[in-house]
Amino acid sequence: ARADGADTVVSVSDSVLLAVALERNAYEGAMVFLGGDASTSGTLVAAGVDPAFLARAVAVTVHRPTLDELVADPLVGECIDDYNSTDPAEPIDLDAMGEAEAQILALTCQTSALVELLLTEAGPELDPDAVVAAAESLGRFELPGMVGPSLGPGKFTAGNAVRIYDFDPTTGTPVPRGAPIVVN
Repeated sequence: ARADGADTVVSVSDSVLLAVALERNAYEGAMVFLGGDASTSGTLVAAGVDPAFLARAVAVTVHRPTLDELVADPLVGECIDDYNSTDPAEPIDLDAMGEAEAQILALTCQTSALVELLLTEAGPELDPDAVVAAAESLGRFELPGMVGPSLGPGKFTAGNAVRIYDFDPTTGTPVPRGAPIVVN
């Protein structure tokens, strides 16, 4: 890229390995990361990339809700309340979690809610065909911590939202720029 005078490099896959290689080769242009790993807090810095190097990077990738967004999501709160109502040895306290831990919790809540939706829609005669038919018939629905999910004929992933992230040059942490963008 440097030899060809590229002023921007776009990565459509693994952001970590490319960022490490570009930094080691003193690349001075802009970087656009499209891989989902770029929006995961601390991934690039954990790989040894200098946070200041990331100041020239932007990620356009899967939406990962912030801790504040998860705290404000009533479906996440409902999921936690449902779990805590079972009187677990260690109740979940979202206010005591970090962002990465809360995002993992939201994924767990999403999975549970989606399985419930699919099994309810599939009806009492459960078999693989009934679950596929259920997925194809759901359309748009709500999940904890997810913006604009949907399933339908030939669409078997619920996620529909992307987000633009800038990197904080002091920490290398991806910081959302604006609201999530629902693309489907």
